[in-house]
Amino acid sequence: MSAEKVLTKEIAEQFLLGEGTINQYQTIDSPETAKLLATAECDLEFEGLTRLDLDIAAELIQHTGGDLWLDGLLELPLDLAEVLSKHVGRITFDSVADLDVETATAIAQKKGALGFSGICNLTHQIARALCEGQIEQLELAGLTELSDDAAESLSKLDRRNLFITLDNLPASAAKILRDAGHGDLSGLTSLSDVAAESLGEHKGALVFYGLTGLSDAAAESLSKHEGRLNLRSLTELSDAAAESLSKHEGTLTLYGLTSLSDGPGHIALADRLSKHEGHLNLSGLKSLSVAAAESLSKHDGELVLNGLTLLSDAAATSLSKHKGKLSLHFAGLSESAAAILGKLTKEIAGQFLADEGSVGLSQFTGIEDEAAESLSKHKGRFLDLSGLTVLSDAAAERLSKHDGNLYLRGLTELSDAAAESLSKHDGDLYLDGLTELSDEAAKSLAMHRGKLQLASLTSLSEVAANVLVELVHPVVNGTQIPAKIVRLPEFEKGLFNYENQARIARVNSIQTLLSDIDQLIYECGCDHRDETAAELQQALIKFAYRYEVAGNGGRITKEIANSLISCFEYMGGSEVLEEILQWNVEVDEEARSILDNYEEELMLKVAAEKAIAEEAIAEKAAKCPECGSRLRTNLSKQCLECGADWHRRAGGHGE
Repeated sequence: MSAEKVLTKEIAEQFLLGEGTINQYQTIDSPETAKLLATAECDLEFEGLTRLDLDIAAELIQHTGGDLWLDGLLELPLDLAEVLSKHVGRITFDSVADLDVETATAIAQKKGALGFSGICNLTHQIARALCEGQIEQLELAGLTELSDDAAESLSKLDRRNLFITLDNLPASAAKILRDAGHGDLSGLTSLSDVAAESLGEHKGALVFYGLTGLSDAAAESLSKHEGRLNLRSLTELSDAAAESLSKHEGTLTLYGLTSLSDGPGHIALADRLSKHEGHLNLSGLKSLSVAAAESLSKHDGELVLNGLTLLSDAAATSLSKHKGKLSLHFAGLSESAAAILGKLTKEIAGQFLADEGSVGLSQFTGIEDEAAESLSKHKGRFLDLSGLTVLSDAAAERLSKHDGNLYLRGLTELSDAAAESLSKHDGDLYLDGLTELSDEAAKSLAMHRGKLQLASLTSLSEVAANVLVELVHPVVNGTQIPAKIVRLPEFEKGLFNYENQARIARVNSIQTLLSDIDQLIYECGCDHRDETAAELQQALIKFAYRYEVAGNGGRITKEIANSLISCFEYMGGSEVLEEILQWNVEVDEEARSILDNYEEELMLKVAAEKAIAEEAIAEKAAKCPECGSRLRTNLSKQCLECGADWHRRAGGHGE
């Protein structure tokens, strides 16, 4: 059975920085981690979460930045439902296949949307319980069995508050719901002009998840519809159809559309979309005309254009005027267009300082010196400029004044002057994109006062290695690491990524290290008998154990504990054990017992050795010639026990 994947605080921190996903983890390690995740300004997609403890759920319900996907849970216990009912927002339980009345009554008290797409059969009692609560939107897309009584209960919900597919339901239940105005059209792949004309008079939401094409006449009919119109799978529109849809007055979803041309209808549609309030997702667009780009640039809010691959420099210049957050994949654009859109200007920096949520700094590949000057005044915890691929010496000097963590993970080169400037930065510095450093740059960065992360270094001179090893970790678990250790290919990457061990592929296993330790000492050029070899042994073993524990989800298991004890002869016994037990990690109950017993045995052994040593000393100690008591020192001439004094005898004037 494979080990359970645990979502730790370190992984959560990286997720909040936009690195990695959380949907593969099966459990969350602590309420502290859940509390951190609850601050995310995005959906929390826990599709792999199979267990959710109550104390962790109590923290997650504070999340308000997006939806909460709990689609990995196979069942919903009553006590968990009661906790989650306090969440305000959308929660989905798409793997929960069954509910009892008590649980349905409890979860129905939550405000916001609730999704149970995994439920196929809903009884009248459960349907009534769900409908009599405070749920603002109920999603039951997976229903295939529904009694007429249950359908009657569901039909009482507002048509905007029930998302249900009628195609798979019994005819009588479907009729009850359809007559009440319920049911989406998500399964349709085509739409006749006659059907479109009828639907144009519909007053609720129209959702067409499968529709990929639309005639001009159908578009004209749908444009008269009042309410939300979701055409998410529509890939292309004629100019006439685009002009018709531009007249639709409700919320319009078109993020499957692949092109907006310079035709008048397409320009009118682009202008209509630009008036959309908030987040506008057009990630399906692959090409965008200059005129359409000019219209979209007026949109006030986040604009998602991640699919763009054909964009002229003129269109890029138009888009660069967009004042909100612009999401793009620069890799798909031409070099010139990417340069235009990827430049972080002084104006964009000013917008970020006024409202951090309006701009994502990590998307920019270049930065103006004036923008760097503005950002240096930022008062937040960090600046994430991980998209930057170039950094001028002037920009580096200005960014070094920022008081907080600085993420420059996209840089692959760093001049000596820039390194010297960044060395004066007060905060953590992340330069994970650098694969090599000059000697001068290494010497400068060695003066940096905060944490320095260089996770991708593959090439270092001996001088640079000796300088940086003192900087990166002058002490690993209490032991000085000789500079030679960074020359070992097995550990070079590991050392420079020491702070981030839980996230990287392990470069070597503890078993391999322990079996090959003599070879490693030999490779370092050390004699096994000298002090350097002993220090290196201790450093390697401690580092490897720390590495092993981090890779094991921050836990010391029974196996690791037994392995530790077998290696204490290399590591100094009780002092090392005391240090290990102070690591900020979880120790399994069996492991704790093993280590505690060993510590007790070690103390008894030390006490016994001390007693033997004291006895040996006592045997060699000078004794009083009168009473036989042990003298204070071997040179004493007076006994403190019986009072005998032989100072004068030694001088020849005895009694």
